[in-house]
Amino acid sequence: MAVDKKIILITGANSGIGYRASFAIANASPSNHVVMTARSAAKGTAALAELQARNPAGTLSFLELDVTSDASIAAAAERVEADFGKLDVLINNAGVTESIRLADKERARLTRDEFLRVFDTNVFGSYLLTQALEPLLRKASSSGGGGAGGRRPIILNVSSGLGSVDMRTKHDHMWTQFLFDCYRMSKSALNMMTVGFQWHFREWANVFAFDPGFTMSNLTGPEDVETRRAMGADSGEMATAGILDILDGKRDKDIKLLVSNDENKVYAW
Repeated sequence: MAVDKKIILITGANSGIGYRASFAIANASPSNHVVMTARSAAKGTAALAELQARNPAGTLSFLELDVTSDASIAAAAERVEADFGKLDVLINNAGVTESIRLADKERARLTRDEFLRVFDTNVFGSYLLTQALEPLLRKASSSGGGGAGGRRPIILNVSSGLGSVDMRTKHDHMWTQFLFDCYRMSKSALNMMTVGFQWHFREWANVFAFDPGFTMSNLTGPEDVETRRAMGADSGEMATAGILDILDGKRDKDIKLLVSNDENKVYAW
């Protein structure tokens, strides 16, 4: 791998936003190399082959990674260091919800195991992975940052407007109908994690929370794919465009806010 490549690692890249973003980022520049990660090696390598067959301008590779496993995180960090020696961009995209559907109207009785499962991926895993990769992000910073692009390293946490406390107080908001109390709480925690890292890394990195909006994905289960389509979910193009804007420095002014894929919209924490 050429040393002047910009190295971008994306978690949960075998489907949904992570999958689309992987191609969009790789295709944005021949200087970009995207490391796609997923818990399932079979699904991850299949996704990699599909995207490589589309001949992006840049390059891609796959790395097996389960963010709920300390051993997997440590092994992934070692592999990235061995293969690239640095990391320019970390996109914490992997996420799960409690086991309910978009159309559900009755509040579910949540269990401790459900909370632990959702927070382990959405919060604990993102924090611990960022912590493990911090030395490699710092190496990118000390070498001038941003690989071929020359910018500061970026940590992008894929959050959600559903994690906005301010939005949740607006009972007439269109997304109030959705339940997902556990998911909402986990994304609020992710937002707090984001501002914490903004402080800790203020001298050398840019840290964002990003709301991709209501997109086509299997986040709430394959049963909800048609429901999303019927409700007008975006294909994912707006989300990937928003991510590219962040990587290009176009949203640096919004760094302390929950950035939406709509450049005219930001949410209070």
